[in-house]
Formats: sequence, C-alpha cells, structure tokens
Amino acid sequence: GGGLLIYVNEDIPMKELDLHTFPDDIEGMFIEINLGKRKWLLFGSYHPPTNKSGDEYYFKHVERALDIYCSNYENFILLGDFNSEDTEACLSDFLDQYDAKNLVKEKTCFKNVNNPSCVDLIITNQPNLFQHTTTLSTGLSDFHKMVVTMFKTSYEKRVPKQITYRKYRNFDQKGFNCDLEYALKKHVVTCYRDF
Repeated sequence: GGGLLIYVNEDIPMKELDLHTFPDDIEGMFIEINLGKRKWLLFGSYHPPTNKSGDEYYFKHVERALDIYCSNYENFILLGDFNSEDTEACLSDFLDQYDAKNLVKEKTCFKNVNNPSCVDLIITNQPNLFQHTTTLSTGLSDFHKMVVTMFKTSYEKRVPKQITYRKYRNFDQKGFNCDLEYALKKHVVTCYRDF
C-alpha cells in the first residue's frame, strides 16, 4: 500500500522540512540532520515501479525539491527504493546534474532471481565522506536487501591509562602493609563504616 518512515536516533538533532510538497503519487520526505559540525539534507523516497508517469516525471519533482533545499544545504543524502539503476539515462542525468554518486554497487532487488538489479540506492554529493557501503538480507522484505553505509570519522586518541598492579605469586604481606600505610599517610583518607 505504500508509505514512508525514517528513523533517526534520538541523539541526532533533526527536523522534518516542509518547504516543498510532492504530488500524491510521489512518496518522499525531507529532513535536516546535524552530524558533528555538518548539516545534512536527507531525502527518503519510494518510487513505485507502477507509477504511470514514469522516471522522468519522478526525477523532475525530486529536482524541483532539491533546487529549493540545496541553497541551504551543502551536503545531501538521498536514499530509498528508486526503482531505477544509476546506469539508466534518467537517473544518470540526475546524478550528473547534482554532481552526486550512488554509493551502492551490489545488487539489492531479487524480484527476478536470474537478473537482480540495484535499485535501492544511497545517493550523495559527498561520496568521500562514506565507507563500507554494503547490502544486508533482513528477512523483512520479500525480495529487497537493506542498504547501509557508514560515515568516515576520526577520534582523538586518548592518553593510555596506566594501571599498576601487584604480582601475587610472591606476595609479601609486610611490604603490602608498608605500601598501604605510606599511601594512607600521603593522602588523607577517611573511612566510615556502619556497624
């Protein structure tokens, strides 16, 4: 019956955008997400293969919406079931127009087992910021695989934490007591114990 849902982790600042509305026969949703210091335009969509108006009609409407939003966003991600491969003329022209690339290279749709296709796409104008794009069988769809990708990211290396520990093989009770007494004198420690 159709429908579209986008889940965003509650830790990620986001808002749904409503500057543009699609005709009833196009399913698409725009949201803004903030990841680190970057603001992204994210578009989730489903382009039914039975849409009588065809690919050209669909991509013209997506272009109009992108033209409205792209003045406010340098980075975008378009994802969903586009029912079009990036080698087809209509989608290829669309990608060229927005200097975008499809990250998904594996087959995603196995409706025709002998001739699977790659129609579940992740399209972005920042392909160098992503890595490890792949497909997964989830068992939730009749013949589609889920597409996933990851942002490239870096973390500051933490200073290694040094842990000092005592070997108990040759444990010296007197030495331990002396070390403990010294540590207690060095740092004022007060213990309270309930009896």
